[in-house]
Amino acid sequence: MRVRNVVVGSSYLWRDSSKVGLHAFTEHLLQKGCQVEWFTVPLSVLHFLKPRVARFKWPLLKRVWKSQAFRLGKGYLCNRVPLSLVHPIPRRGFDSYWLAKGYLRSRVPSLEALAKRDGIYPVDMIFFDSGGLDIYHPWHRKVHVSIYRLSDLVSHFPRAVRGRVLSEQKVIRGADILLAASEPIYQYARELRGTEKGLYLLPNGFEVELFRKEVSLPPEYMRIPSPRAVFVGAMSGWFDWELLLQVAQLRPEVSFCLLGRGEEPSALPGNVFFLGARPHEEMPAYLQHADVGLIPFRDCPLVRNIERPLKFYEYIASGLPVVSVPYGNLVKMAPYALFGQTPEEFAEAIDGALKFSSAQRERLKQEAQKFSWENIFIQFDEI
Repeated sequence: MRVRNVVVGSSYLWRDSSKVGLHAFTEHLLQKGCQVEWFTVPLSVLHFLKPRVARFKWPLLKRVWKSQAFRLGKGYLCNRVPLSLVHPIPRRGFDSYWLAKGYLRSRVPSLEALAKRDGIYPVDMIFFDSGGLDIYHPWHRKVHVSIYRLSDLVSHFPRAVRGRVLSEQKVIRGADILLAASEPIYQYARELRGTEKGLYLLPNGFEVELFRKEVSLPPEYMRIPSPRAVFVGAMSGWFDWELLLQVAQLRPEVSFCLLGRGEEPSALPGNVFFLGARPHEEMPAYLQHADVGLIPFRDCPLVRNIERPLKFYEYIASGLPVVSVPYGNLVKMAPYALFGQTPEEFAEAIDGALKFSSAQRERLKQEAQKFSWENIFIQFDEI
C-alpha cells in the first residue's frame, strides 16, 4: 500500500512555539510527498467561558473557519482547528468515555468533510499523539493504517480526564501501529495490548542541521547577563516553579531564562527572565549563547516515564551541559547530565555544569550527532 493522504491529530499547531516528535515525523512524510490534514484539537465553546483560557485560545479561533496551508518538499499540509460545542474536561458530566469518543464525530461539518474540502481524500493513514488521540474514533474504520505515537500517556497528565484515559486504553488495544518513545511506555502498552504485534520502541531524535550552524546573540540576551541557565519548553503542570524559584534565590549571580508557553508567577526574582514563546527555528540562538540547559520537572508519573526529552538533545547539540531532576528514567540522560533533587542539590549541579571546559562542551556537540532524526526515520520507514 502506498501512503499518500494522511490525517494527523495533535494539540499543537503545525507552526507552534514548541516542536514535538509528531512535527518531525510529519515533516518526514511531507518530504516523501504526502498530503497532510493536520487537525489541532480540542477546541470547543467551553474554552471561551473562562477569560484567562479565552485569551490563550483566541489565536486558535482565528484558524477555525479556514485552513492554513504549507508546502514542504514534495508535500502539502493544511492545518485546521475544528471547533466543537464541548470537549472532555475533568468535571462530572463532561468526563465520560462516550463524550471522549464522540465529540469529534458529531460535529458539523465532519472532519471527513474538511479533509475532502482541502483535497486530502481518500485518507490512507491517521497519525496522532496523546494530544490528538480523539481523532482515532471518527477515522479508524475509514483508513488503512492507524498509528499512535506514544510519547506520553494521557493518564499521566495532571487533571487527566477519565473518559480520555479509557479512550486511550481502547486505542492502545486497537491501533494498527504503536510507536513508544520510551521503554516504560513500551512495557505498559505491551501489557495492555496483550501482544508485541504492531508495537515498536522508537525514541525521540532532534534536528542536527538546525543546531549545528552558529548563530548570533538574540536581542533579549543583550540585557541578560551571563552565566545564563536556560529552559525551553511548555511550563505546564509538570514544571516545578517552586524548585526553579528557590534555586534562583540560591544562585543570584546566574540568570535563569525561560522560553515557552505557560503562565509565570505574579512576582519573579530579578534574575529570572520569562521570555515567553519563540519560534522553534530561533531556539539555536538562545541555546548557543547560554551556559546550562535546565530540566526542572516535578516528580510525577508523566515525568518518570520520560527518558530523553527533545530539549535534552537540543541542549547538548548546543554544547550545554544539562542539569535535571533525577526522577524515573530521566537518569538515563547520564553521563550527559548532572542531577539534583533538592534546591541545594540542583544549585550545586548548576555550579558543576558551569565548570565544563570548552573541550567538554565540544564533546557534547559531537555526541549529539548520534541522536539525529535521520536515524529514527530509517527505522520508521522500515516499520
